[in-house]
Amino acid sequence: RALHRDARDVRRLFTALTIAGVVYSFFGLIEMRLSPQFHNWVYGFIPTGFSTAWRLGGYRPMVFMPNGLAYSIFLVTPLLAGVAMARVRAPVLGLPSTPIAVWLCGMVIATRSLAVMVFGTLLAPVVAILRPAWIARIAVVMVMLVMTYPLLRLANLVSWEPVVAIAEDIDKDRARSLSGRFEVEGKLLDKARERFVFGWGGYSRNWVFDPETGK
Repeated sequence: RALHRDARDVRRLFTALTIAGVVYSFFGLIEMRLSPQFHNWVYGFIPTGFSTAWRLGGYRPMVFMPNGLAYSIFLVTPLLAGVAMARVRAPVLGLPSTPIAVWLCGMVIATRSLAVMVFGTLLAPVVAILRPAWIARIAVVMVMLVMTYPLLRLANLVSWEPVVAIAEDIDKDRARSLSGRFEVEGKLLDKARERFVFGWGGYSRNWVFDPETGK
């Protein structure tokens, strides 16, 4: 907000994001074909194992990010920037922005991260079609959901079983992964309950450790 004060500044920002997404998409295409290897080729190691690299019949690219999910989440941002540019018919480096936005949408789907695919394909039409006031309202609702969700879970007012059941109908492996995340989340929230007012401070004291191994 300090740096981007008018429409020209925002257009520059969205142009830069769109270009970044296009550049990264070509690296992603290579990893979809050859498996996630850029980190290994450049730095000599892979930050995460290959257990999460194969999804829905193909490789999930991660390029230089921690994992395939991080790559997918990043790619949604250039997608939405590209859709915004297409809406106002603003070119990107002299090229029409609509085909670029369509390309980025296809890349988000090709990353094979199910939740990100759903969010990306739902939010792109919102940016493309709705009035700015409605886009702002939806953004506020999403922010409120993110902020209140931990409190709702602490109060046991929301259940994650229906979400896992929906995921099982799509992919049982994704359902197991999602269920595991919810279980870990529950353990961290139980730890948070122990010091609800002031929290645990830094140095990973809010984490849950195995009493025998210390891991």
